[in-house]
Amino acid sequence: MKVESALDELEGLLNRRTFDRDLAIVLSGSNLENTWLCIADLDEFGSFFEAFGAESADAAERSVGRILLQRFPGAVYRYSAEEWALLIRADSDVDGAELLAPVCHAVADLNISHAPSSGRERLSICIGAARLSAQESAQDAIRRADACFFKAKEAGGDGFVVDDGVDSLG
Repeated sequence: MKVESALDELEGLLNRRTFDRDLAIVLSGSNLENTWLCIADLDEFGSFFEAFGAESADAAERSVGRILLQRFPGAVYRYSAEEWALLIRADSDVDGAELLAPVCHAVADLNISHAPSSGRERLSICIGAARLSAQESAQDAIRRADACFFKAKEAGGDGFVVDDGVDSLG
């Protein structure tokens, strides 16, 4: 019998299959108060990879993965090759800025030099967040978080956009 791992091999984070299962479980619950879905990646990471290679890119992703895990234990998933998903249940009614600004600052504090071709001095993170709501499908929740993520990217990255109107970029 084949046993599927719940972990991503590179960073030891929960994997996409586990994310899909956990999101369905969360959305089927009766209490979604203070629960957020976030999609995140590193800005211009393709340029970083091309300039510094796979080993440095893997190390950078592991460093950022550790920051996410320290801030949100058990809530960080490898979503795709270059993206993370987070399912965050906040302890209280906090806005997106209270949740996400410290993550952006912590990634900046790593002070990892970016590729000259990226137009950035240091590696930075971009995050889109959606507060989950009752009777919402997983597809709709992902669509809302993705929409915020792409707004953050379009605004230049290095920050976040959330679906309740709070945003902070640069």
